[in-house]
Amino acid sequence: MRSWSCLAALALSLFFANPAFADKSFVDDNLASNVVRFPATLRKEAGGLIQRPPARLVADGLAALSHGDARRALDLFGAAIALDEKNAASWLGYARAAFATEPRDDGERYTLRNRALTAAYGAYQHVATPAEEAKALAVLGEVSADLQQWRPALKAYRASLERSENADVRKSYEDLRKERGFRIIDYKVDSDADQPRACFDFSDPLQGGKVDFAPFVAVSGNANPAITVEQAELCVEGLKHGERYAIVLREGLPSAVDEPLLKSADYEIYVRDRSPQVRFSGKNYVLPRVGQEGIPLFSINATKINVTISRIGDRSLLPTVRSEDFLSQISSYRAGQISDEEGAKVWSGSMDAKPIANTEVTTAFPVLDAVGKLEPGIYVMSASPDGAAADDDSSRATQWFVVSDFGLTAFSGSDGVHVSVKSLASAAPLAGVELRLIAKNNEVLDTKLTDANGYAHFEAGLARGTGGLRPSLVVASDRKSDYAFLDLLPAGFDLTDRGVTGRLVRTALDAFLFTERGVYRSGETVFLTALLRDANAQLVQGLPLTIIIRRPDGIEYKRIKLDDQGLGGRSLMLPLLSDAQQGTWRIEAYADPKSDSIGDTSFLVEDYVPQKLEVNLAPSEHVLEAGQPARVGVDARFLYGAPGANLDLSGNVTIEPLEGSLPGLEGYTVGLEDEPFQGQSKPIEEGTTTDAKGHADVVVAVEDVAAPRPLEAKITLTVGETGGRSLDRTVTLPIRPSHALIGVMKLFKDDELTDNSLAKFAVIAVDAHGKRVAQTHSSWTLSEVHKSFQWYRRDGAWQFEPLTTTRKVADGQLNVGTDAPGTLEVPVKYGSYRLDMHSADGATQTAISFYAGWGGATTADTPDTLELTLDKHDYDSGNMAKLHFSTKFAGTATVAVVNEGVHALKTVDVHAGANDIEMPVDASWGAGAYMLALVHRPLDTAAKRLPGRALGVAWFGIDRGAHTLGVELAPPEKVRPRGQLDIPVKL
Repeated sequence: MRSWSCLAALALSLFFANPAFADKSFVDDNLASNVVRFPATLRKEAGGLIQRPPARLVADGLAALSHGDARRALDLFGAAIALDEKNAASWLGYARAAFATEPRDDGERYTLRNRALTAAYGAYQHVATPAEEAKALAVLGEVSADLQQWRPALKAYRASLERSENADVRKSYEDLRKERGFRIIDYKVDSDADQPRACFDFSDPLQGGKVDFAPFVAVSGNANPAITVEQAELCVEGLKHGERYAIVLREGLPSAVDEPLLKSADYEIYVRDRSPQVRFSGKNYVLPRVGQEGIPLFSINATKINVTISRIGDRSLLPTVRSEDFLSQISSYRAGQISDEEGAKVWSGSMDAKPIANTEVTTAFPVLDAVGKLEPGIYVMSASPDGAAADDDSSRATQWFVVSDFGLTAFSGSDGVHVSVKSLASAAPLAGVELRLIAKNNEVLDTKLTDANGYAHFEAGLARGTGGLRPSLVVASDRKSDYAFLDLLPAGFDLTDRGVTGRLVRTALDAFLFTERGVYRSGETVFLTALLRDANAQLVQGLPLTIIIRRPDGIEYKRIKLDDQGLGGRSLMLPLLSDAQQGTWRIEAYADPKSDSIGDTSFLVEDYVPQKLEVNLAPSEHVLEAGQPARVGVDARFLYGAPGANLDLSGNVTIEPLEGSLPGLEGYTVGLEDEPFQGQSKPIEEGTTTDAKGHADVVVAVEDVAAPRPLEAKITLTVGETGGRSLDRTVTLPIRPSHALIGVMKLFKDDELTDNSLAKFAVIAVDAHGKRVAQTHSSWTLSEVHKSFQWYRRDGAWQFEPLTTTRKVADGQLNVGTDAPGTLEVPVKYGSYRLDMHSADGATQTAISFYAGWGGATTADTPDTLELTLDKHDYDSGNMAKLHFSTKFAGTATVAVVNEGVHALKTVDVHAGANDIEMPVDASWGAGAYMLALVHRPLDTAAKRLPGRALGVAWFGIDRGAHTLGVELAPPEKVRPRGQLDIPVKL
């Protein structure tokens, strides 16, 4: 039990202190919120004590506390706060009493300590002098330390000492700082990296901004060590494998919590050689039969590599492809299972590698020489450095593969599955290839032979199978032991990046429903129009429709049968009751009410007042300079024609990070995109009134705000009507920073980068007015970003916070001109990265984040984009559609006309450069279709260039005369092209 007799004199002075006090610089939003809510809780608990005067309650509480009756004092001080929540003595007394009360159990201890925190902060908020603030903050620090909230405790103690020096508080602060203050908590040496480094983890973030940490870090043998800092981690870069270093982190190293490092720390570290490692290049699994030099193995510090190859037979292909193991890295135990139970081991042994110390080297494994004749099925190759534990359950380097000359492409539509087979070596169509369509239950649905164009078609009935009879694989083979397969179940290529748009249409009947407006009030009448057509956009006449209207709660409101009123059209008036439920109503059309709907639409029922005004905003400047006010012209008029004269104007301006790009920097990232920025909003203070013509000129002050990236001002002006209603209009203006800028553009999509690929960027520089300028010796740094979590214990429970660390992997310089952007190419592996660009003087910086491999849907399985154009947007039946595209290589092209199915296929030879192909247009294709071109590049052994593909699409309409409706048919999910590539190809 603690005694607080020294509190009496302070309490009396606090009780009679002037409640008016200056703004508090020590801020804790959570505690401030608790202080606001706490008196209401105490009023419920006060009971009969609330009848006493507050001064008497405080005096009695002090007496009880001095006699060791802390629980009684707690009730008295709580009642005093309930009666007068502005009295600091009541708050401070409550904090002391709550801290001194012996808890009955852990739950009460938690409650009392948190109430003590709240009360101590409440006392700090209500005291009037720095000396009194210091005493309240000292209590706050003591309670925080007891709760093991070390950083809040240190902050409170330091704030207390800043207001008034006290020997006891100083000792508590210094002792706590030595034990729990800013300090080094761990270090690690990254020896397995290409560029090893030593990293030190601190208890708190390091000081940000342009801080030179080099004077605080000493490295033996390196007078100017490369130092990188990320939040609470400091790393010494540029170390060498096999070397020993003495590193000293010196006293005074700055932190972001205003506490420099108390004392120097010495470390002796050794950077060992990299551990022996082996890996393969990626997940692609088709190895070209012609011209291949083996499967590449990438190794580090491995003199001998153990290799095992197993084959899983053709009859077990389907379950293997469906397993989680397929295309993944497997353990040695799993590799043994495959060899002994699910397949057969066909080769096992070791191969020599020629290591270069701590450097990745490539060794080609001659798979055809090792295995010999290849049998149908898929092969699994696992590798490990010699000496790796045989019972190691961690993932081994694994490559799944088939060796084949077959390049397979499939189109799955409502008319069946269409398969095209081309040679990877020559890109020529392959005739006479046997294709088997395999169902999910491993049953062979049908077998076809490709024709002279390398094409085969499996009928629509087979493609419509469900459950176990759903088509799952296409397996190709010939009489020369060539073998390949294509998985039909994963999603086909996503063609939305190539212009594929439109609405989903029904497979047989399609009802197009619309109302004359989108919002209604109760008691009004909804006018519905319905048009019925078939899948080819031909009008369907004479077929009745059943219309079902559903309320917002999903309950059926009405069901109506509508007969054809001519040319497949019909209309309906739907009166709404005066108390119609508000919300979203749905209307569905059925040809058979027991089947699925063939069309739908929706409308809102709301209470609203029709708009009377039209307001237009016209800014005089479309781009603002930093600190420049915005001048906006406002024109208001009533919808019945009269000007909106003498109307009051108000509004607000919000400053937020720019969405999009600055003019002249379209597509470029500028500034630090990953740095946080809190938007700022403020009202437009000066009121304005429109003139007799309904016009007003508003000048909006836009504050010059320092930010890590470009900003924009969203100016919202409100025009008030005489009846009390107002109308808002918003204009958004980008704000050009007052300094020079560096723009960086990614020349790739995030999901295109794979392991061991090149990330390409374009870089430009502009001055403060947006004019392109030259910039020499711009420096760049590529860093790998790692995210982890730091666990800590608070209030008896484990909690965590995210930590982000970076490791520099490459750097250099770049000269940027005015005529063309500078280009930068950096190699990346799997992971998350950040590229930092700096001007030569360091005053301008841009950072851009990207990732390679993780979560990417577009890998080597996705073809390059082929820019394809048609000579017209619409054709008459019988016209010749002319498509034009350019390729960088010669090969063959498959041109297909597709929508819900494949209507025409044509295979032609193409040459490098511009190509033009004609296709006759047929009315049976429907109201429109896509023209799709898939260009295949052959293998070039001399140039060591592997096979590749490029794909482009373009939509066109077909005019077939009367009784068609011009609603676009564009169902991208109805046709699913698929394909496969060889193992090492990077597209």
